[in-house]
Amino acid sequence: GYYLNPAKQEVRETIIKGVEEIVRNYAVDGIHFDDYFYPTSESSFDKDSYQEYIDTLDEECNPLVLPDWRCANINKLISGVYAKVHSLTDQVTFGVSPQGNINNDLEMGADVYSWCKTTGYVDYICPQIYVNFDHALLPYDNTAKEWKKLVTNKEIKYYIGLAVYKAGSEE
Repeated sequence: GYYLNPAKQEVRETIIKGVEEIVRNYAVDGIHFDDYFYPTSESSFDKDSYQEYIDTLDEECNPLVLPDWRCANINKLISGVYAKVHSLTDQVTFGVSPQGNINNDLEMGADVYSWCKTTGYVDYICPQIYVNFDHALLPYDNTAKEWKKLVTNKEIKYYIGLAVYKAGSEE
């Protein structure tokens, strides 16, 4: 498959321009990103981009560690989309639907802590809580409460993503 690397300025600009085109030309209520993060936590995945970043720093600068650098890249994209949408209209909302597992999100570069407390990233967060009440690792009720506590900014709406296709199953 293909992956658009958020470490690249031209990639972020392409995505933001695509969002701008949609908002300018179509009667949409919102822009929704489903699961935006790095596809793996393996350091080999983007070692060349990370090295390029390190090479741009002055000798006295301390580089971000890889996971923090990845979060910063995705945060630039998410905040860039938010800024573009709201520079065009406040009638269109922007949100992200990350995995229900907060630790997995952070490991993959989705800085959900910042998104849920800081204005300028999202209008809403909609975690994919695709588990039942008996789930061994992430029981539904505990997971929903954990996410609710995470959303500390009153401007950010909290929705829960459900997997209707799992209804009535053991999943």
